[in-house]
Amino acid sequence: MESIRIKILLILLSVFVSVLTGYSQDSTNTKQEDFQNWRLRASPYIWFFGIKGTLENPPYMSISPIDGEEHEIDKSYNALKNSLKFGLSMNIEYNWKNWIGIVNFSSFIIQGDDITPNEFVYFNIHYRWESVFGEAKVGYKIISNEKIKLDGLLGLKLNSADIGGHIQIHTPQNDPIQIYGDRSFTSIDPIIATRFTYIPHYRIELMAYMDYGPFRSANELTLQAVIDTRLLITKWLFVSSGYKYWNYNNQNDETIFNGQFYGVYFRFGAQF
Repeated sequence: MESIRIKILLILLSVFVSVLTGYSQDSTNTKQEDFQNWRLRASPYIWFFGIKGTLENPPYMSISPIDGEEHEIDKSYNALKNSLKFGLSMNIEYNWKNWIGIVNFSSFIIQGDDITPNEFVYFNIHYRWESVFGEAKVGYKIISNEKIKLDGLLGLKLNSADIGGHIQIHTPQNDPIQIYGDRSFTSIDPIIATRFTYIPHYRIELMAYMDYGPFRSANELTLQAVIDTRLLITKWLFVSSGYKYWNYNNQNDETIFNGQFYGVYFRFGAQF
């Protein structure tokens, strides 16, 4: 997978060089609004994410000898990739005058077998972790000119997870017992966000984004930060790459995961 990421990066760099080379060949009648005057953008993307955090009260714990224990997770993408059975990320943005609407989400399924640090108690864990998280926002263009754009946004963030599986434990008599369990958790939290975009050339956009919330309790936190470099190949097609950090912390008893997802991404999109 590392070689795939390198190939994708080389392709993006090749396209970037080609665009700069062809800049002098652009018609003098080509204007920035030909590329920037879009109404809808849609872009699926590949996110090479790692995970760092804790699984809170896995489902089998309620009937196991070690009730209420947390499991630490600290895995890079390379450590996760063989267990990643499904992954999909999408960003959709609608632009109308000074108003914008954005829907962004990521989903994944991680499935496999593992042994916990408590190997004298747990053996042959088979797990399946399904998660969908993202946000829907509406915003207003506070600053909007040919070079700089600053947006303020309000919205809701979704975090939904389901984890289940079965394990084998050994009784004091050394008899194996199979235990099955499943837990799910969904939260919807208010967020506030800001996005800054710098356009050094009508084909190039440099973007920084951050959102924060909720505001109900000091024991809850959602935070997301993104940096992105976008290259407009034509008036209708673009590619981009960047880094995305997503943090969630909720002390609710039903919470399944507290921690961070982080990593680089590559996207290919269309605008109309």
